[in-house]
Amino acid sequence: MKALVFKGPGSVAVEDIDDPRVGGPRDAVVRVRLSAICGSDLHIYNDHVPGLYAGMPMGHEYMGEVVAVGEDVASVRPGDEVVGSFTLACGSCEHCAAGRFNHCASGRGYGFGPLFGDCGGTQAELVLVPDADVNLLAKPASVSDDDALLVGDIMSTAWYACRRGRVAEGDVVLVVGAGPVGVLCAMAARAQGAARVVLADTVPDRLVQAREIVDAETVAVGPESLPAAFGALVPSRADVVIESAGLPAALLDALECVRDGGTVSVIGVHGEESMEIPSGAMFRRGIDLQMCGPCNVQGVWREVMAAVEAGRLAPGAVISHRMTLAEGPHGYELFAARRAMKIVLDIG
Repeated sequence: MKALVFKGPGSVAVEDIDDPRVGGPRDAVVRVRLSAICGSDLHIYNDHVPGLYAGMPMGHEYMGEVVAVGEDVASVRPGDEVVGSFTLACGSCEHCAAGRFNHCASGRGYGFGPLFGDCGGTQAELVLVPDADVNLLAKPASVSDDDALLVGDIMSTAWYACRRGRVAEGDVVLVVGAGPVGVLCAMAARAQGAARVVLADTVPDRLVQAREIVDAETVAVGPESLPAAFGALVPSRADVVIESAGLPAALLDALECVRDGGTVSVIGVHGEESMEIPSGAMFRRGIDLQMCGPCNVQGVWREVMAAVEAGRLAPGAVISHRMTLAEGPHGYELFAARRAMKIVLDIG
């Protein structure tokens, strides 16, 4: 089969690799219809993850059609349309039993090489899905392929960040970072009852795109700091701040922009081992800091899919470019240059 594979820093290529096959009774094989390029894929593309090797399949967002299942798979059958989770949970360990699928003891996921179990990638014609009853979700007939695709990662990630932030009816929510995750965090906050949503970013073009996708005010961060610019717009500060940028400076700004007793929910990926935070001020102000970690996809995706089916969420709106698998290398170049909001690869 054809797959997009890592070749080295800043380089991917389409190559032939072996077809996956059902190897155990709980496995399934899915023919991929759509896959997407995610911000997390850039960590691989830029060679920032340990253990990468040339020829490693890329990608972790996908939807498609089941083509084969093991004898113990109960929830899907060949011919079913499904979306897959970007992380793989076993469904039977202590964490999975408690609904904490993102902390599964097996710790596996697509597209990140040996660091997460070397499970292959989903920017390919076929994908092997272990523990299929846990890691596949049926696509409702009324939900578009584009919307379903994003439930397996980015839309569920945004929903989870808002849930961890305890967004409530009538809240003022600030989202720091207007990339695809940030825009969908704003969409999720609206769907969860926020009365006012503000998106902040340092890239004006992103804010222009964001306003076309989601009902939110915007703040451009330039010479004026985010706390000053947001404070001029919302003097009382935010009830909840979602930090989706994954930068130390963004987290510090988020802590300044939240009201006393409010919550900062951090969904941006922080790779630094440590950073200084104003712990004394946080204690006095009663700020709740929620470090989300990887999304608990299987814990929230039924709720997310129901919201998509009901028309409360439209994640496909963030898709800015569509390409074939063969055009994937160019897609990575565009995405790395921040010239695309979200790229979808039409595979089959």
